[in-house]
Amino acid sequence: MKAVSFYRRLFLIILAVLIYCVSGPLAGAKIIYVKWDSAAPAPDGVSWDTAYTDIQSALNDAGQGDDIFVAAGTYTPVQENGGTGTRFTSFQLKNQVGLYGGFAGTETDITQRDIQANPTILSGDIGTALETGDNCYHVFYHPENSNLDETAVLDGFTITGGYPNGSGDHRRGGGMYNEDASPAISNCIFKDNHAISNYGYGGGMYNQNASPQITSCTFMNNTCKKYGGGMYNSYASPIIVDSVFQNNRSGLPLNVTSGDGNGGGMYISGTSSPALIQCTFDGNTARYDGGALYMTGSNVAPTLINCRFVNNTSDKQHGGAMYITYGATPEMVNCVFSHNQAMATARHGGAIYNYASSPILTNCVFYHNEAGCIGDTIYNSQFSDPVITNSILWRHDNDSDPDLIYNTSECFPLLTYCNIQGGYGDSQEDHNIALPPLFADPENQDFHLQAGSPCIDAGSNDLLPLDTEDIDGDGDVSETIPWDMDQNDRRMDESDVTDTGQGTPPVVDMGVYESGQPAPLPGDLNQDGQVNSLDIPYFADFFGLSQPPSACDADFDTDKDVDGADLSAFIRLLGGQE
Repeated sequence: MKAVSFYRRLFLIILAVLIYCVSGPLAGAKIIYVKWDSAAPAPDGVSWDTAYTDIQSALNDAGQGDDIFVAAGTYTPVQENGGTGTRFTSFQLKNQVGLYGGFAGTETDITQRDIQANPTILSGDIGTALETGDNCYHVFYHPENSNLDETAVLDGFTITGGYPNGSGDHRRGGGMYNEDASPAISNCIFKDNHAISNYGYGGGMYNQNASPQITSCTFMNNTCKKYGGGMYNSYASPIIVDSVFQNNRSGLPLNVTSGDGNGGGMYISGTSSPALIQCTFDGNTARYDGGALYMTGSNVAPTLINCRFVNNTSDKQHGGAMYITYGATPEMVNCVFSHNQAMATARHGGAIYNYASSPILTNCVFYHNEAGCIGDTIYNSQFSDPVITNSILWRHDNDSDPDLIYNTSECFPLLTYCNIQGGYGDSQEDHNIALPPLFADPENQDFHLQAGSPCIDAGSNDLLPLDTEDIDGDGDVSETIPWDMDQNDRRMDESDVTDTGQGTPPVVDMGVYESGQPAPLPGDLNQDGQVNSLDIPYFADFFGLSQPPSACDADFDTDKDVDGADLSAFIRLLGGQE
């Protein structure tokens, strides 16, 4: 799980953000203000009263350490990049400069903004309104040798209307084109961007030799003709946390007679090891293979932790949620695959289709996935030998003849300590069972285990992967993966050990959740049983969000945002005053 370097690599950045939110910007840096309806006769960006009316003026003015505050409204690019003509206009981020949206135009501090109440839109719709053919090729364009790093910050915007149907670079990356560019992007929505040329890759975002850090973002309703409706990655290892890929599409609709399209939500190729943590892929579609994700190549090794794949579809081919091919080796922990489909006639792999690839899956749940022919859950072909442990594979309780796993003759997957409807392998040797798992409410995506579930204490501690990148931030990389999907202790059952310490060691459950969890300690955001400095980066990760994710424990006053009041409460908890 080496790709989960997000927590380590971003620790100093997050801590710097927390310090900024408490004490203000660093000495020597300035805030530049942008407001589309500013009436200042000589705008200079020094205050809201004299704000620039366009973002490009602010970017030109910005120097090292400066932040740009942008008021709600719609802004279009005005500077040509990569060609001549209005369609070549685009925005470009700068190192050591933060671009922040979501302001009403009166705030004096970033903690006062409300992103939801003040939508700030960066649009490529520069020509006739709602006609895409004259839109910008890219809303953001970072071409080869851009050399952006994580100090180039984009936070709090909707990016829409990119339409790359030109040539060269300008066929790809409608919302953002990144080559040799790895900015930090948070709290953004990439929607309605379309790469529909014959080599159209990455409708929402295109990453080539680029590894952006993406946090709390949404990619929705983006399309491409070829690969990666939401995002395309080649020789790219982005770190994507707490983000959603929804209703993206690769390939032309079925009523168009020609065309292909793989990876409706995301496409990964080349030498790429992206990390996806707490991400959701919902309702994405590929005309051909991999409704949510398509991974190809022996040097493709993504890590996916606490991710959900729900209602994704392959229209004509295989892999409703995932198509994994040519030696790609993703590792997946605590992931859910539910209601995905590859329903065309004679098509396979309702959830996953493996072709010459052997992914590793631990503590995952597969539920009610369907294929048009065989392999409702997983189809393995061409020497695919996936390793699946501590997992639950179920279609639905009323299915008397489940068709969950299909292997061609040269495939020998290893499934151990799993609950598999209809059974699989040797129950004594492989420790597999075939009993109703007693999910809490699977049709509504609640896969917690009810009391009495045969999956409780039925997994293997020895087969848990190591926490080599310290995802809980406790400094221990020799321990096994510490969290379940709720970020609770991965091996905690109250019935296992008595008050005197006698009894059997805690045993991991099958599936994505552990049962018997103790009540959480307020402020213990890394779930280590203490409230201390190790919780600071976790609080900083949520600070400033106006709609934090449901799993967020930093919204102490439960008012649906994480703001100054929560910061005060957190400081008191750190000091032991509550």
